[in-house]
Amino acid sequence: MAKLCNYVVCGNKLLTIRQGILMCISDTKTEELMPSCVDFDAVLDDGGGIHIAATGETGDLIYIRNVSERWGKGTVRREIKAENIFVFYRNRKTEIYYAHDGKLTKQAVGDEVYSPEKLADLSAAVNFFANGDDVYYVNPKGKLCCKNGEISASGEVDFVFASGGYFCFKDRDGVKYAEASNPNSLTTLTKRHGKTAKCPIITESALYWIDGSYLFYAPKKESAWQRLERVDAEEFDNLGIYKFCTGTLEKYEIGYRKNGAVRRWEEDEKLQETEKSQKPDSVRNLKKEFDNFFRMEQILGEIREIHRKISEIDTKIDSFKELKTRTVVTNIPKSIKKKDLLKINKKD
Repeated sequence: MAKLCNYVVCGNKLLTIRQGILMCISDTKTEELMPSCVDFDAVLDDGGGIHIAATGETGDLIYIRNVSERWGKGTVRREIKAENIFVFYRNRKTEIYYAHDGKLTKQAVGDEVYSPEKLADLSAAVNFFANGDDVYYVNPKGKLCCKNGEISASGEVDFVFASGGYFCFKDRDGVKYAEASNPNSLTTLTKRHGKTAKCPIITESALYWIDGSYLFYAPKKESAWQRLERVDAEEFDNLGIYKFCTGTLEKYEIGYRKNGAVRRWEEDEKLQETEKSQKPDSVRNLKKEFDNFFRMEQILGEIREIHRKISEIDTKIDSFKELKTRTVVTNIPKSIKKKDLLKINKKD
């Protein structure tokens, strides 16, 4: 599963591959569990024990278990070069799904190592995805399949993911998703990123994918997809797909590390939204008062500007009247004598 995500959080422990070594990191210590690790997956049982299936460069499929803070290790199969490992814990057994020699294989480990069970033939070009009993894969004919049969797709599927009652994949027509209960009710979320999107994943509240150095995500609120958003992935340490195991539940989310601790992207997003919605009334009222104050200042400024323009107009009108009067007085014909003006005044 390392091709999908390189981080599995089991309780307070982070499992990851660093420089080819499978590491277990906690608040108190860092442990090396397996050298030359190529792929792994892990899960918690209902008692808090950690169960890991991993494969190394030699191709051996290794089972590692932690109970009461003690690690144990054994070999399930030798030199099979298992790939794309998924692990589940059910009915007191660790179920391991993996690809081997072009076949989707399931194998259980409990009180004994059970015989492998072939589930389907696989295309060598596309990794399968297991979500409990829901397994999605591409067969040798290039058809996307699940337990209900073939799913309508373009024939160029190169990634598939399932979680929370949905599954999504990308093909030449873009990033698509559908309900797991109705696989052929496909909806195209975006066509632009169909070729460049790396590992799109879907959760209850958003669909994510990494494209180069950016994380793209489309939030889902009240059953409606919101506009596509983008953040710079380089601003977050170890930003990527994480598998979180709590009790008997497994959930894939976008995560990152901050101050040595693992943070969930969706959890931080919800916290920010809650903080915004729960601002004290006094703060909101103060903001409203400031908004009203600045609005009144704006209105008063506009009124002052109107008064200034009216004053300018009045001044221009007075100047125009004075100029007109002067023009009338100074334009008296020279033929009219002073005594004639006196006569005219007397008549009036």
